[in-house]
Amino acid sequence: MRFSIITASYNPGDKIEKTIHSVLEQTFRDYEIIIKDACSTDGSVENLIRKPEVAKEIASGKIRLFVQPDQGVYDGMNQAITQAGGDFLLFLNCGDTLHDAEVLQKVEKFLQTEVISAAGEKEQSREERIKEIVYGDTFCEQTGQTDFAAPL
Repeated sequence: MRFSIITASYNPGDKIEKTIHSVLEQTFRDYEIIIKDACSTDGSVENLIRKPEVAKEIASGKIRLFVQPDQGVYDGMNQAITQAGGDFLLFLNCGDTLHDAEVLQKVEKFLQTEVISAAGEKEQSREERIKEIVYGDTFCEQTGQTDFAAPL
């Protein structure tokens, strides 16, 4: 299984570094990072690729960076989708981070688990489950509030 983690950016400052590092810290390693930059002028892309751990992952192909104009963040995301090779897409905005180093591992386990009813009957197979859009809770550092995803 493979995740394509997409970050669209335009003049993100150092927020992009925080986002990329939270992905590089994941214990589950079957992913690619696609950074789609809309021709930033703040030096953020140049600063990011100077980081040794990022440069290493760019050289290995684990991080792919492409820079081209777009019509806004959603257009940038759509452009990035065309570059994605993963089975699942995960969008992280600049400044967003994964909660901990086990997030992708937990999502992988969730996707592989069959849902069994209280009566012991299979409610949903793996094949049915992977057709879903899966949302997780989000936490806002500025407000200290968690927005909980709707239960399945």
